[in-house]
Amino acid sequence: MSFLLIAILTSSNMDGFVSGIGMIAAGAYEIVVAGGVETMSDVPIRHSRKMRSLMLRANKAKTPLQKLGLLASIRPDFFVPEV
Repeated sequence: MSFLLIAILTSSNMDGFVSGIGMIAAGAYEIVVAGGVETMSDVPIRHSRKMRSLMLRANKAKTPLQKLGLLASIRPDFFVPEV
């Protein structure tokens, strides 16, 4: 018997663990394997904070004018990597 929990954008990243503990306590399972991935952190790339901020804003830009405005805001220091 198996159980699959898919929870996207839940309020807690512990849903799978809590469900597993509940199923063990209820006697439904003897062993539960639970895990997850956290994807809401800062972009894991080694660009400057200014460049990362620009990239995140570029994902949200909808109109061509918004995208051009972001392109025009790029400065040379945006390309200096963080160590």
